[in-house]
Amino acid sequence: MSARSRGVRAGSAVSSWVRHPVAVPLGAALLSVALLGGVGWVAQVEATRTVQSNAQAGVRSNREAAVRALVRQADEFKLTVATWATTRPVIASLTAPTATTLAAVQDQLSTLARSKGAPSAFVTDLDGRIVAFYPSQPEIIGEQFSYRDWFIGVLRTNNPYVSEGYRTATTGHPMVVGVAAPVFQESRRVGVVTVLWRLDSVRQLSQSARADDGVTISVTDQVGQPLTGILSVDDRGQPRAAPLAATTRQALAGRSVDTIVDGMLVSAGPVPGLG
Repeated sequence: MSARSRGVRAGSAVSSWVRHPVAVPLGAALLSVALLGGVGWVAQVEATRTVQSNAQAGVRSNREAAVRALVRQADEFKLTVATWATTRPVIASLTAPTATTLAAVQDQLSTLARSKGAPSAFVTDLDGRIVAFYPSQPEIIGEQFSYRDWFIGVLRTNNPYVSEGYRTATTGHPMVVGVAAPVFQESRRVGVVTVLWRLDSVRQLSQSARADDGVTISVTDQVGQPLTGILSVDDRGQPRAAPLAATTRQALAGRSVDTIVDGMLVSAGPVPGLG
C-alpha cells in the first residue's frame, strides 16, 4: 500500500471523527472550559493585584499619618525651645552669669522642661559646656558636650534643630533626642538652649499601629538608628553605626519607597525637617 493511500485513509479517519455526532458538543465544551480557565486565571491575577494595591495603600496611609504626627510634634518642640532661647534669663546666663541670673534661668529651664514633659532642659556656651541645668545636677555644670549632635546641628544650621537619638547624662539616662535652638544677644550668637524629647510619644505612635490589621510603624533618626526599638550606644551615650535596610537608606536620602521585602509590604519615606 502506497504512502499516499495511507495518508488519504488517515485523513478520512479524522474527517469521519469530526462528523461524529458527539464531536461538536465535546469540542465546544472543551473550548468553554479552556476559556473559563483563562478568564478565571486573569480574574485571580487581577483580584490579587487589587488586594495588594489596597494593602499597599493602607500601609502608605499609615506611614503618611505617622509622618504628619512626627512633624507636628517636632515643630511644637522647636517652636517652644526657640521661644525660650529669646528670654532674658537665658541670655543673661550666657552673657552675665551671676548667682542671680543663674537662679533665674534655673526657673526658666524648669518651666520649659515641665511644659514639654521633658526629663531635662539646659543651657550651654559656644564651647558646649553646661552653664545651667534642670533638674539640678551640680556635677554636670561645666561638663562639655560639644560632641553631641544637638550642639553640632545648631551651630551648623543656626536654627532650631532635632538631633539624632542618644542616651542622655540626665539622671536615669533615658533615650532621647535633643531639640536645641541658638541663643543670640542682638545679632551675636552666645550659646545654645536644649530640651530633651523622651520619645514616649514616638513609641506610642509606633505601638498603636500594631493593632491596625498587622501594620507596624518604625521610626529612625537621621542616621538610621531605630527610635522605636533598642538604640545601640557607646559609653558616652552616643549612637553606634547600625546596618541600614535599603528602604531606610532611600528614605533618609529623601525618597519615598513602596515595595515588597521578604513577603511584607513596606512603605518608607522621609520626615520633612527631621530625616
